[in-house]
Amino acid sequence: MMTRVVFFVAFFLVACTKESIRYYEYKDVVVTRVDSANYVMFYYEKYNLEGDDFRGLPALSVFYKGFDGGMGGYMIFKSDKRIEMIRAYGFFNSIDSTKIFLKDYEENYQYIDWTSRIKGKYDSVVYVSDVNSVETALNKNNNSKVKVIRPSIE
Repeated sequence: MMTRVVFFVAFFLVACTKESIRYYEYKDVVVTRVDSANYVMFYYEKYNLEGDDFRGLPALSVFYKGFDGGMGGYMIFKSDKRIEMIRAYGFFNSIDSTKIFLKDYEENYQYIDWTSRIKGKYDSVVYVSDVNSVETALNKNNNSKVKVIRPSIE
Protein backbone atom coordinates (compact mmCIF):
# COMPACT_ATOMS: atom_id res chain seq x y z
CA MET A 1 0.00 0.00 0.00
CA MET A 2 2.78 2.45 0.90
CA THR A 3 4.46 1.75 -2.44
CA ARG A 4 1.29 2.80 -4.28
CA VAL A 5 1.03 6.02 -2.30
CA VAL A 6 4.65 6.89 -3.02
CA PHE A 7 4.16 6.09 -6.72
CA PHE A 8 1.05 8.27 -7.01
CA VAL A 9 2.66 11.17 -5.18
CA ALA A 10 5.73 10.96 -7.44
CA PHE A 11 3.53 10.69 -10.53
CA PHE A 12 1.46 13.71 -9.43
CA LEU A 13 4.57 15.83 -8.85
CA VAL A 14 6.03 14.96 -12.25
CA ALA A 15 2.73 15.36 -14.08
CA CYS A 16 2.10 18.78 -12.53
CA THR A 17 5.52 20.17 -13.31
CA LYS A 18 5.05 23.21 -15.49
CA GLU A 19 7.40 23.83 -18.36
CA SER A 20 8.95 27.23 -18.85
CA ILE A 21 10.21 28.48 -22.17
CA ARG A 22 12.68 31.14 -23.18
CA TYR A 23 14.25 32.18 -26.45
CA TYR A 24 17.81 33.24 -27.08
CA GLU A 25 18.12 35.36 -30.24
CA TYR A 26 21.24 36.67 -31.91
CA LYS A 27 21.09 38.14 -35.39
CA ASP A 28 18.89 35.66 -37.29
CA VAL A 29 19.47 32.58 -35.10
CA VAL A 30 17.01 31.49 -32.40
CA VAL A 31 17.55 28.83 -29.75
CA THR A 32 14.59 27.73 -27.67
CA ARG A 33 15.13 26.54 -24.13
CA VAL A 34 12.49 24.40 -22.43
CA ASP A 35 12.82 23.82 -18.68
CA SER A 36 10.85 21.02 -17.07
CA ALA A 37 11.71 20.49 -13.39
CA ASN A 38 15.43 19.67 -13.34
CA TYR A 39 15.70 18.83 -17.04
CA VAL A 40 16.57 21.52 -19.62
CA MET A 41 16.32 21.07 -23.38
CA PHE A 42 17.81 23.34 -26.04
CA TYR A 43 16.34 23.36 -29.56
CA TYR A 44 17.89 25.06 -32.57
CA GLU A 45 14.69 26.74 -33.72
CA LYS A 46 11.75 28.68 -32.36
CA TYR A 47 9.28 26.73 -30.24
CA ASN A 48 5.70 26.85 -31.50
CA LEU A 49 3.64 27.96 -28.49
CA GLU A 50 0.35 27.51 -30.32
CA GLY A 51 0.54 23.79 -30.96
CA ASP A 52 2.30 20.61 -30.11
CA ASP A 53 3.70 20.01 -33.60
CA PHE A 54 7.10 20.99 -32.26
CA ARG A 55 9.30 18.59 -30.29
CA GLY A 56 11.42 15.79 -31.48
CA LEU A 57 14.82 15.44 -29.96
CA PRO A 58 16.50 18.53 -28.57
CA ALA A 59 19.94 19.41 -29.89
CA LEU A 60 21.29 19.47 -26.34
CA SER A 61 19.93 18.54 -22.94
CA VAL A 62 21.01 19.24 -19.38
CA PHE A 63 20.06 17.33 -16.26
CA TYR A 64 20.69 18.30 -12.68
CA LYS A 65 19.51 16.67 -9.47
CA GLY A 66 19.23 17.18 -5.77
CA PHE A 67 18.45 20.21 -3.70
CA ASP A 68 21.91 21.60 -4.34
CA GLY A 69 22.05 20.74 -8.05
CA GLY A 70 21.92 23.27 -10.84
CA MET A 71 22.81 24.13 -14.41
CA GLY A 72 25.11 26.78 -15.79
CA GLY A 73 27.06 27.35 -18.95
CA TYR A 74 27.79 29.62 -21.86
CA MET A 75 26.07 29.62 -25.24
CA ILE A 76 28.15 31.15 -28.03
CA PHE A 77 26.49 32.14 -31.30
CA LYS A 78 29.12 31.44 -33.97
CA SER A 79 29.43 33.25 -37.32
CA ASP A 80 28.54 30.01 -39.18
CA LYS A 81 25.16 30.02 -37.33
CA ARG A 82 26.11 27.10 -35.12
CA ILE A 83 25.94 27.26 -31.35
CA GLU A 84 28.80 26.29 -29.07
CA MET A 85 27.91 25.37 -25.48
CA ILE A 86 30.51 25.47 -22.74
CA ARG A 87 29.53 23.68 -19.56
CA ALA A 88 30.14 25.35 -16.22
CA TYR A 89 28.15 22.87 -14.13
CA GLY A 90 25.35 20.34 -14.64
CA PHE A 91 25.22 17.17 -16.76
CA PHE A 92 25.25 18.35 -20.39
CA ASN A 93 24.44 15.88 -23.16
CA SER A 94 24.92 16.72 -26.84
CA ILE A 95 22.27 15.03 -28.99
CA ASP A 96 22.58 16.78 -32.37
CA SER A 97 26.01 18.38 -32.67
CA THR A 98 25.41 19.70 -36.19
CA LYS A 99 23.65 22.81 -34.81
CA ILE A 100 24.52 22.97 -31.11
CA PHE A 101 27.80 21.44 -30.07
CA LEU A 102 29.30 20.95 -26.65
CA LYS A 103 32.82 22.07 -25.82
CA ASP A 104 34.58 21.04 -22.64
CA TYR A 105 37.96 22.40 -21.68
CA GLU A 106 40.40 19.64 -20.80
CA GLU A 107 42.06 21.72 -18.11
CA ASN A 108 40.31 24.02 -15.66
CA TYR A 109 42.88 26.79 -16.17
CA GLN A 110 41.84 26.97 -19.87
CA TYR A 111 38.22 27.54 -18.85
CA ILE A 112 39.25 30.20 -16.31
CA ASP A 113 41.43 31.92 -18.91
CA TRP A 114 38.58 31.95 -21.45
CA THR A 115 36.04 33.40 -18.97
CA SER A 116 38.59 36.06 -17.96
CA ARG A 117 39.13 37.07 -21.60
CA ILE A 118 35.41 37.58 -22.31
CA LYS A 119 34.61 39.38 -19.06
CA GLY A 120 32.74 42.59 -19.83
CA LYS A 121 32.43 41.79 -23.53
CA TYR A 122 30.10 38.84 -24.04
CA ASP A 123 28.75 40.16 -27.37
CA SER A 124 27.57 36.91 -29.05
CA VAL A 125 27.89 34.97 -25.77
CA VAL A 126 25.07 34.44 -23.30
CA TYR A 127 25.32 32.81 -19.88
CA VAL A 128 22.56 30.27 -19.21
CA SER A 129 21.56 29.20 -15.70
CA ASP A 130 18.75 27.56 -13.80
CA VAL A 131 18.73 30.70 -11.61
CA ASN A 132 17.08 33.51 -13.59
CA SER A 133 18.54 36.34 -11.49
CA VAL A 134 22.09 35.04 -11.97
CA GLU A 135 21.59 34.60 -15.71
CA THR A 136 20.13 38.11 -16.11
CA ALA A 137 22.79 39.83 -13.98
CA LEU A 138 25.79 38.13 -15.62
CA ASN A 139 24.54 38.87 -19.12
CA LYS A 140 23.74 42.50 -18.33
CA ASN A 141 27.01 43.14 -16.49
CA ASN A 142 29.05 41.57 -19.31
CA ASN A 143 27.27 43.34 -22.19
CA SER A 144 25.74 40.32 -23.92
CA LYS A 145 24.14 41.22 -27.24
CA VAL A 146 22.02 38.05 -27.20
CA LYS A 147 18.36 38.86 -26.68
CA VAL A 148 16.66 36.70 -24.03
CA ILE A 149 12.87 36.49 -24.26
CA ARG A 150 10.78 34.84 -21.54
CA PRO A 151 7.19 34.60 -22.80
CA SER A 152 4.50 33.96 -20.23
CA ILE A 153 2.68 30.67 -20.60
CA GLU A 154 -0.75 30.22 -19.16
